[in-house]
Amino acid sequence: PGGYLGVDMFFVVSGFVITLSMLSSGSSPESRTHFFVHFWIRRMFRLWPMLFVTVIVTTAVLLVTGLANPDSLLTGLTSVLALSNFRLLFGRLEYFALDTGADWFMHTWSLAVEEQIYVALSVVFAVVGVRRTATAAPRQLRRLLIVVAVLVSASLVLAFLPITSE
Repeated sequence: PGGYLGVDMFFVVSGFVITLSMLSSGSSPESRTHFFVHFWIRRMFRLWPMLFVTVIVTTAVLLVTGLANPDSLLTGLTSVLALSNFRLLFGRLEYFALDTGADWFMHTWSLAVEEQIYVALSVVFAVVGVRRTATAAPRQLRRLLIVVAVLVSASLVLAFLPITSE
């Protein structure tokens, strides 16, 4: 019980560390672009090879044993694209439901969310910009407040949509 709090804490710590890395990467657009490119290349080579192997081997085992079902295979495919959380959400597959069925890739939702957080952070930094000059600070703060307001508003709207029963 309460294991999901560990995932939430990981998201917070990870977002904090990545944000600090972005801030320390420099204030010019070129240095931020350099940071993002190298960040994504490192991430790709660290996570995706094992994810591909896991999805391929699990899919093969499911097909050989006759346990494969289209829903599970679709979740496996979307996990490689870092979209399995949306697949589970719109497929009405509840992670915390008592009977989740036999979706062997359901656990990949957290990896998808993590990747989407990094994309969102990249976009926020691209929109807001990071400059260390006093004259740029008010414009940056205004842009940051607008971006945060849009994200919070979108979160609130999505939270009250009748997408899931949870």
